[in-house]
Amino acid sequence: AVRQQAGRAVTVLLAARHEAALPGPPPGTETLRLGPLGGTAAAALLDRQPTAPTGRHRLEILAEADGNPLALVELGRGAPGPAKAVRHAPVAHVFGVRVDALPAETRRALLYAAAAGPGGTVAAVMAALGTGDLAVWAPAEAAGLIALAEDRFDFRHPLARSAAYLGRPAGERQQAHRELARVAVQPEARARHLAAATVGANAFVAAALEASAWRRGDAVEAARALEQAARLSPGPPERARRLAEALTAAHTAGDPGWVRELYERLVREGTEPEYVCAAAGALASALSHESAQREAFELLADASAHFPVVDRSLALALAGLAAGIAAQSGLPEHTAALPALLDRARQADASGRWRPATTGPLARLDTPHTRRALAALVTAVARPRSATGAPPGLGRSHNAPPGRGRSHTPAPGPG
Repeated sequence: AVRQQAGRAVTVLLAARHEAALPGPPPGTETLRLGPLGGTAAAALLDRQPTAPTGRHRLEILAEADGNPLALVELGRGAPGPAKAVRHAPVAHVFGVRVDALPAETRRALLYAAAAGPGGTVAAVMAALGTGDLAVWAPAEAAGLIALAEDRFDFRHPLARSAAYLGRPAGERQQAHRELARVAVQPEARARHLAAATVGANAFVAAALEASAWRRGDAVEAARALEQAARLSPGPPERARRLAEALTAAHTAGDPGWVRELYERLVREGTEPEYVCAAAGALASALSHESAQREAFELLADASAHFPVVDRSLALALAGLAAGIAAQSGLPEHTAALPALLDRARQADASGRWRPATTGPLARLDTPHTRRALAALVTAVARPRSATGAPPGLGRSHNAPPGRGRSHTPAPGPG
């Protein structure tokens, strides 16, 4: 077609995958190398899919795709979606065909490398495979599926990793995780592989996941580990407690969908009041950040029925959160309800028996200073409005002229 356009300028656009070797382009040809999408653009693409994943699965796909548009679309098709959403398995792609064409020992090596995850080392995978012969990787390298750089693996495309892992039977994947757990040095890596290889409840593996959840200080990793620990917990009390801690970690990670999913699971457990209250606080905070102030306040008002039987530090924390939400919403019914919430919080157990996870986000709330400050905040918001129409201590009203706002430091309430 181009040859038939003699005497006319024609613009031709050619595309090739980054792992393919490009022939020498004609002189003057402009080459543009496209990098991965940024975090915001990748999330927007994934969220625009027909049945976009939510919660933990959404975060996992964003991490695994690493900004690759094709991987975002294909991996999104195979992830669990919203309730009643119809999903289909990812379409067969060129990477699955290339993996299937490899020798059996190379396919097994790729499975172990994929199961090891982004932080896996060549030494650990070779030890799990039980061989020191690097020639096992040669066919996969020649096929453009993987590259070995020093002690690390580099899958050339996110879908290559997916094909190497999901294309193998479940029993082979389980065995790979068992062998990787056997040679793992880091406690969190060992716990993660043990969990992936475990079917059904297992108190030992659940405890290992919980103990290592916050070792790296990553809220997403902690929430994922604690959610797995809850799944593997044999009894309802431990399952509920770990779900509550997973929920607070997911809130720290900043994913409201994940927080809501965990909260709904926790409520279905019919669990201890303190776990329900802690979970309600995390979800209410997430809802408030989404400007759903009414729903957030109602959630805390419902949870306040448990205040007399929970620890005072937790009850005051939630009352303080309710005060902040009331200030954000500006609804008079919220301000009017605050004194009752504070009264319930003051009736709460002052024994200090409740202890949040020492490394989790609620640990900083359990101090005498914080208790006094939270009580003062609730008192300030709940006080009758001043002549300017603004609650004392919260600045001037929108209708008051500049310079007429009143400042007031409320006296600390009982903590």
